[in-house]
Amino acid sequence: MAAIIEPTYAISDELTEWDEILIKKGIKTHEQCLLDKGIVDPSRYLNKKKEVIIEGPSEADLLDQAKLDELDELEEDLYDDSRTLDEFRAKRIAEMKAAAVQNRFGSYDEISKDEYIREVTECSKTCWVVIHLYQDSEIGCNLVDEALLQLAPKFKHVKFLKIRSTMAVENWPNSRLPALFLYHEGEMKHQLIGISELGGKTLKADNLEWYLSTKEVVKTDLEEDPVRTYVSSKISKLSARAKRGTGLDSDDDFDSD
Repeated sequence: MAAIIEPTYAISDELTEWDEILIKKGIKTHEQCLLDKGIVDPSRYLNKKKEVIIEGPSEADLLDQAKLDELDELEEDLYDDSRTLDEFRAKRIAEMKAAAVQNRFGSYDEISKDEYIREVTECSKTCWVVIHLYQDSEIGCNLVDEALLQLAPKFKHVKFLKIRSTMAVENWPNSRLPALFLYHEGEMKHQLIGISELGGKTLKADNLEWYLSTKEVVKTDLEEDPVRTYVSSKISKLSARAKRGTGLDSDDDFDSD
């Protein structure tokens, strides 16, 4: 904050207890408090170069900068408007709770069948839960695993889980893996079987992020579907090679298993 031009004349002391608190904490000067009350001629405090009155922070600004652990101290210093202080405290607590909700999870964890109802169905009443049914022997499951490991710390408001398919559902066939179940409001909202919709063996974290964004599970900064972009690029390359009469390269195979 710009410096105040100090007056050369004496100023009468007509300050409230709140003014004294502000001065004591170095938030305002003696002269600023008087200026705010209209006791001193404002023209004596003009910046002569810019002809602009220099003001200190308002009480609202002061409150916005205060931390919760400072509020009790302000109360002890006899803050006049207790209702404003209570409103600010409630606002800050609400903000902290909202931040806590947004950062509830951040990891990708494995659960057992006994935990399924509590960790998935019940938990989804207050957040989105994404659970992956998998088997280590399936390449598609490994790709989904890697993508979810990257997405979990990025979207901490979503609970990312996994469970072995045959533990969740007896005799679940490997041909229906990987399987992703998306729960919200206490019930399953969406399911995805296989990885063809996610780009097949080219599956990356961005592909899965885009899919989850289409189901309103997450908000993404991606501007377009990575799978569609990849396919369009490959089609363009194939068309160009066809015109030249050349064959396919090994990386042009579209395997969507």
